[in-house]
Amino acid sequence: MEAIRVGIVGTGFAAASHADALRRLPQVEVAGIAGSSKRKAEEAAGRLGIGRAASSYEDLAADDSIDAIHNCTPNYLHVEINETVLQSGKHLLSEKPLAVTSQETARLVALAETSEVVAGVCFNYRHYPLVSQVKMMLENGHHGRPH
Repeated sequence: MEAIRVGIVGTGFAAASHADALRRLPQVEVAGIAGSSKRKAEEAAGRLGIGRAASSYEDLAADDSIDAIHNCTPNYLHVEINETVLQSGKHLLSEKPLAVTSQETARLVALAETSEVVAGVCFNYRHYPLVSQVKMMLENGHHGRPH
């Protein structure tokens, strides 16, 4: 099986965690990283042992050799990056939240549903008891509708 080539957008703690997790998968190659500047990408590439520092997330999204992108940027950047990645035809794994507003999220979900890609959002608290309790309360109509 050919390796799945993944690009990471973001150069902070989440990016380091994703790079570490991806390296544990024998069929995955961390093929590039992009940050808020070429300099930050180069620093992160050196620190994380990633061979390519891209000039921008757009460069990673346009690179035909990249199969998937992990978005590990601050929340307020998610919608623009996630939209670009989905429109590029690349698979996407985004740190939470997918977007900042429900309208932006709905737009991205619709885009993902009409794309031929796999898209997901990291949510490591999904099975925490408190989160399960809030989910149940919302499903039962307690406290109205979230917005």
